[in-house]
Amino acid sequence: MDLKHSAVRGVSWTAFEMAGRQIVALAIFIILARILGPATFGLFAMALVIVGLAEQTVAEGLAEGLVQRETIEDGHIDAAFWGIIGFAVVVSLIAVGLAHPVALAFGEPRVEALIYWLTPIILLTALGTIPSVILQRRFAFRALAVRTTGSVAVGGVVGLAMAFSGYGIWSLVGHQIAMRVAAIAVVWWSVPWRPGLRGTRRHFQDLWKFALNMLILRSLSMVHQRLVIFLIGVHLGAEAVGFFNLAIRCSDVLTAVFVMPATRVAFPLFSRVRVEPARMRRAFATFIRLVPLVSAPAFAGAALVGPDLVPVVFGAEWSPAVWVFVIYISNGILVAPHMVSSAAVRSAGKPHWLSVATGCWAAGTLAAVLAFGSFGIVWPAAILVIGTALTLPVHLVFIRKVTGLTAIEVGREIAPTVGGLLVMAAAVLAWRHIVPAAMGDAYVLASSVAVGAGTYILWHIIVNRDEMLHLREHFRSLRSPAGNAE
Repeated sequence: MDLKHSAVRGVSWTAFEMAGRQIVALAIFIILARILGPATFGLFAMALVIVGLAEQTVAEGLAEGLVQRETIEDGHIDAAFWGIIGFAVVVSLIAVGLAHPVALAFGEPRVEALIYWLTPIILLTALGTIPSVILQRRFAFRALAVRTTGSVAVGGVVGLAMAFSGYGIWSLVGHQIAMRVAAIAVVWWSVPWRPGLRGTRRHFQDLWKFALNMLILRSLSMVHQRLVIFLIGVHLGAEAVGFFNLAIRCSDVLTAVFVMPATRVAFPLFSRVRVEPARMRRAFATFIRLVPLVSAPAFAGAALVGPDLVPVVFGAEWSPAVWVFVIYISNGILVAPHMVSSAAVRSAGKPHWLSVATGCWAAGTLAAVLAFGSFGIVWPAAILVIGTALTLPVHLVFIRKVTGLTAIEVGREIAPTVGGLLVMAAAVLAWRHIVPAAMGDAYVLASSVAVGAGTYILWHIIVNRDEMLHLREHFRSLRSPAGNAE
């Protein structure tokens, strides 16, 4: 199977994985949100400030170094595996050591026990990272799809069973641990590789430079988000954290379904073609055009219907989160081009560019949140959107350096999507203005979604027909065992 067809199949299976996992996860989240309420979810998010940060940093760096390298040896895989396990042990000890001070800072003693019980997920994530990378490098996204969707379902069953049995916040802990245990079982069954002692100092050094830069990059981004939650918790309490976490969770769902299937494939694909400038340019242009085409209307549509969506789906007690949701979810419109750009920069072996940009962005937004966060949870959401928008010119410079595409050329690629968003927004706002309020919030929500989706699709059929035909050919190519070579 050629690289182009592998990429198309990879995007499709990753889309299936992400959609399946997130649909199941969102359904579980909605049920748990209605049972447990904002304050419980906020308390849990406080514990994840430390544990979630530690877990995410464990899976970065050495793992992506394996994907980025053109060729790898068994020694590289072993070195990465034991390096990640060792790092997981260290950050687990740090998380345990920080449990008491973090609980004191929040003024919530229960956070300390939650951190202790959640710490095992750090090591569980580390155990499943390298087998997942092996599957990703081989474009074996079907196995990854089965792994993630099945693990979310298992974790959901455990979490819901505990919630209905009255375990309260501990049902969220059980959900997280069960999900990762199931994921490890599936992924280790899917790959024949087993860890050994073949790694040498040379193998580790081959991965270390890229790994260190990736660790810095990911840590900056994740520390930033966790610190925002920390500041909200300190200033406004657990319920406010719960409201803000709802917006983050919903944005993450849309990102996972509409952005990550493509960008997850883009990184290994760009890594393969980066030595051929013409192919790299074509590949990047395709991704920067198609990913926003699919993802932007999802984020924009969610923001447009947010005032109805939050109370209808999650319940009236979550209504104070409406405007946080609307503002924060709008940030997702900018996420797609950022993630495609980041994949290209990482594939070129330049993650330190992203580290500098992310560091400046994080410092600026954190300073603003620290200054204005105590005025309410809407302010941090607005600050994050403004900060993301201000980084767009920087990413355009990165794109020019890595692919040769100018800002004008990138603008041409995404212009049809921008036009579609404007038309969709006008149609939805007009519809919401004329639809009778007596019809009920659920009807307004469903009809607004239908109007927005229909308008956006119709716009592209009329003004962007060639792209629609191109997408159809991509899907048709999945029916054959191999695609045409580029």
